[in-house]
Amino acid sequence: MARKVISQSKEKRSRMELYYAVLNAMRIELIDNETVRPTRIQFLVGTSYDKLTTYFTELEEKNLIVTDPLILTEKGKKFLKEYDRIDELTKKLGIKFFQDD
Repeated sequence: MARKVISQSKEKRSRMELYYAVLNAMRIELIDNETVRPTRIQFLVGTSYDKLTTYFTELEEKNLIVTDPLILTEKGKKFLKEYDRIDELTKKLGIKFFQDD
């Protein structure tokens, strides 16, 4: 998996794309680190800290993450896997499904 800034785009992202960006940033951070720091996620996602805390709350309510300590749940990992699978399929079909294509 390439390590890159997830999005610096000023285009409005859907809620699902924002969730993916946050979860994927957490996945990237866990590759080299034992813990995930919110400021690193904020940088990778390209959002304000206030918005990021809102996303954390929403993701925790959906059981995709745990915030203390900040980790991905199995449901969060499954979301990432399925999102990646759908993204790959739409690219193969030449369909622009997600905004970052």
